[in-house]
Amino acid sequence: MLLKKGRRIMTPLTDEIISVKSCKSLEDYNFIEACMNSEEFGKFIGERLNHVNQNYYLLKKDEKYVGCFSLNIDNSLGVSICAPNIYISNRAYSLHGLFKVVSYIMNECDVDKISIRVYGFNKKFISLLKKLSIHCEGVLKYSHVHGNVLTDMHLFSILKSELKSHSIKLNERYNKKC
Repeated sequence: MLLKKGRRIMTPLTDEIISVKSCKSLEDYNFIEACMNSEEFGKFIGERLNHVNQNYYLLKKDEKYVGCFSLNIDNSLGVSICAPNIYISNRAYSLHGLFKVVSYIMNECDVDKISIRVYGFNKKFISLLKKLSIHCEGVLKYSHVHGNVLTDMHLFSILKSELKSHSIKLNERYNKKC
């Protein structure tokens, strides 16, 4: 982030700021395990997954961990749809991290659609998805129990055909602010 007259302004929105790395070392697995055990992971992702598997990827900025995500790709209908679990532990890179995850999944995993589910109380993540022009397909009212409380589930998605035009518009919007 850059500072300008006491306020934060956005660095240019690009997927080059954050890198994606597959899990290979014990340090990588320990980071993912620490994320999965954190209170925020359970709050925003949902139930703790039983084990760390090869489907988890790391988000890094200058060799420091900033988050992780898993791929859940379904090809059963002849269309490749990914429903990732995304956790960004360093909030300073939330927008860049989410942009990198979407770009990576579309370009490297060759999926046709990304579908993201978000609890209604996760307002910051919902705001990030909207900033990236990822469509809200709907809200399932009181559809999930989280901490003995009924909560809404927001469904967001973006198609591969939409990504390029969205990326151009987003880069124009955020690069003008810098």
